[in-house]
Order: sequence, then C-alpha cells, then structure tokens
Amino acid sequence: MRIILGRGCWDLPGLAPEGLTEDVDTAVKESERVVSRWHGKADGRIIVRVEASMLAQCTDEMLQATRELAAKHGIGWASHIQYKLGSSRTDPRRDDPSLRRYNGRSIEYLEHLGVLGPDSLLIHCTNVGNREIRILARTGTPVAHCPIANAWSGNPIVTPVHAMLEKGVTVGLGTDSVATNDSLDLFQAMKFCALVHKVNMGSSSAMTAEKAIEMSTIDSAKALRLDHQVGSLEVGKKADIILLDMESPGMTPSIAPVKNLVYGAGGGRAVSGVIIDGKVVMEDGVIRTLDERGVYRRAEEKGREILRNIGRL
Repeated sequence: MRIILGRGCWDLPGLAPEGLTEDVDTAVKESERVVSRWHGKADGRIIVRVEASMLAQCTDEMLQATRELAAKHGIGWASHIQYKLGSSRTDPRRDDPSLRRYNGRSIEYLEHLGVLGPDSLLIHCTNVGNREIRILARTGTPVAHCPIANAWSGNPIVTPVHAMLEKGVTVGLGTDSVATNDSLDLFQAMKFCALVHKVNMGSSSAMTAEKAIEMSTIDSAKALRLDHQVGSLEVGKKADIILLDMESPGMTPSIAPVKNLVYGAGGGRAVSGVIIDGKVVMEDGVIRTLDERGVYRRAEEKGREILRNIGRL
C-alpha cells in the first residue's frame, strides 16, 4: 500500500480511555519514535504525519508541540475540527476569555496559536463561517471533508464545501474512521458527498460527479502535499492506478461513465485491478499480495476476542 499514517496525540480526559491519554512530553517522544521507525519506509510508500486529535482533547501546549514537531521533521500536521471553540463538555476552554475574544470560532483560535498553513490538514470543519473560510484561504490550509462520518454522528451542519471552493480552499475527500463511519469506501464517500451538497444548497448543480472524483483524487493529493507524485495520471508521477471493469453492473451502459462511477451501483464493485507504485496488487478482482479470505477469518476471530475480553460479546 501507499499510506499516510497519522500518529494521534491528546492530553485531555473525557473522550478517550485513560490509558490512551498522554502528557505532551510523552506524545512528542512517542511521535518521534514512530517517525524514526516508519517515515519513508517501504521505498517511500509509508509517510508519517503528526496529529493533535482535536481541540476538545488537546491543550494549547499539545497543539503547538505537535505542530512544532511536524515542522522540525518537514512532515504534515493534522487536527479534527468538529465543534465551535469550547462547545464540547470536555474542553477546558469553556470558561476561558478566549471564547469571547474569538466568538467561539475554532479556526480563528488555531490561527492565534500559529498552527495553520499548507502543511496542516483540518479534518471535518463543519462549524465554520465565512471569516474562518477566509483564514483557511489566506493561510493555504487544506480541509479533509468526511461527509458520511459527519452524518453518522448526527451532525446537523454540513461542511460548507461550496463556499470553501469559491474562496480557493483545497478540499479533499475522506471517510474519517471505521469508528465513525463503518466503511472506508471512498466510492461511497463520493456519492454521499455529491448528494448531500445538492440537498444542502438546494441545487442539483451544487456538486457535480466530476468534482467529487477530483476531490477524492487530485484534490486529496494536494491536501496531503503529494500532488507532485500521485493523484492524477501524468508522466513522471507514481504508477498508482485503479482499473475499472466497464462491463460490470452499474457501469453499463457506459454512456456517462463518470456519473455511473459516482452515482451508480458500480463504484468499488467495478474495481478489477489495482497498481501501486508500478506493482500489480489486484488483478481480475483478486488481491495478489495477501490471503484475502484468511484476513477476513482473522478479523472475525479478533473482533469476537476483543468483545469477549471486555464482556460485551
């Protein structure tokens, strides 16, 4: 695979098990270890970034220390921005004067901390207004849009992608996590993205199938600062290619293949081949690099083992 691995860090209690919460020094030390162990390995296919989980889980010191660590190593930094500043019950900023100073605006607060920029990635950005979008554009900070995860969690606010694109903000497409989505299928994310923004904007032209594909490919590569290597089929870029069976259900008739791919029943089920860095990983729908059925069996066993251990099976 080609993987951009985010090493998550947080130091505030309330949103995660106590055993996964670290002080700033430990988080920096462990992140350094992960960078040293994995960054650039597998012929460069493994890239490590540093993540300060989100405002409600991280003190200012954690946000700035992880951002400085990323800058030190010349790697990316990320954080999840889902709520207004101080609106989470676990956020210690709830009684902070900064709430009045920044009017509860998370992006304004992050700019004050000095953590924004082209090598930062803000995930979700549901509760952002026009002032914050202008900050994103001015600082060149990209956004990872995860529409299914936002809907899964019952968030009534849709990320204002249309306004972001109008201001020149780079918006890539993501799934967030199996903990908040149940699927990492980007084909599903493309369809949901295209549909939810039509509903949100009240216009069938608010999000096209073509733009949804761009968001999942070249725009995501730009958001991760990898567009010089991947994200489009161009001479000199890495041979990362997905092959589609145009005679599969959902892709035929292929009068409008782009719309079939995003809106139809094709999507991931139409993938017949995958090439990563020039190596054939899937051929004729069969993964050649591992025992797929064996992985499924192990996943079933491990899932039940975990539930059994915590008394939830």
